[in-house]
Amino acid sequence: IVQIALERLQNRCREAVTLRKIDGLSTREIAVRMGVSPRTVDAHLVEGYAHLADILYGQSDVAGKKA
Repeated sequence: IVQIALERLQNRCREAVTLRKIDGLSTREIAVRMGVSPRTVDAHLVEGYAHLADILYGQSDVAGKKA
């Protein structure tokens, strides 16, 4: 189920979430690997986690608004 949910994420969000949760990389390590800033990694992670919550549980709190 989680794999299917991950496949539904946008590519960059999926990559960031996978590198953090599966590979255990830090924000800085993910940023280097993805060629983006640590702040961009954080944004991808927040978006990715919110979408995963929505996909898996039917709820998320993106930008302070319930989906």
